[in-house]
This record gives sequence, C-alpha cells and structure tokens, in this order.
Amino acid sequence: MQWHWEETGLLPEGALLSSERCAHQAYRIGSAVWGVQFQPEVLADDIGAWGTSDAGPLHALGLSPANVVAEVAREEPRLRALWGAFAERWGGIVQRVADASRRTAGGDPYTASMDATRG
Repeated sequence: MQWHWEETGLLPEGALLSSERCAHQAYRIGSAVWGVQFQPEVLADDIGAWGTSDAGPLHALGLSPANVVAEVAREEPRLRALWGAFAERWGGIVQRVADASRRTAGGDPYTASMDATRG
C-alpha cells in the first residue's frame, strides 16, 4: 500500500521496486542497506483511518477513500499471504546476518551482512 506523498528523489542505481507514482518503492544499497517507502503491513483498518484523516490527497488523485478501503479489504487475504511471506524472508535475512556476525571475528555486522545476503 502506497500512502505517502513525498519520496526519496535521488538514490544510487538499484531500485528493486518502482511504480508509476514512485520511482523508489523499495531499494537496496550495497549488501546491508534495504529500504521501502510503501507500507507492507497496512491493511483495511489502517487505510480506513488514514482515508478519514488524510482524504485530500486521495481526492486530488481522483480516488474515493471508501473505494480505496473497499479495494484493500477485498485484497486483504492476498496481501496477508504476500507480506507474511515477505516478512518471513526478511526475518531469515536478519537471522543469517546475526548468525554470521557471531561467527565473524570481532562480530562485525557489516561483514556478516555481506556474507549473509549472498546466501
């Protein structure tokens, strides 16, 4: 779910995800820096609250807050499955970095992250 009206404008090459409205939805810089500008955890209840308190930008895009909430609610089972898998993968990367850091002389997390993200 994209719910931001400002974005990072300039990054090194390497956008992982982009959309028509945002060139840098997700990106990776090197092996240890990952970022997202969308909200993978957001579901219909959150969107309902945001649509009430922040409806102006939606209207400016020609969108109805009620329709956006309804669309997210319809897609919620698929979103839960998709972002649940995303969270599991992310957790796996974090765990590999932590494990590699413990094995690396001095426990250098940067070196460990480079090794762990190759796997």
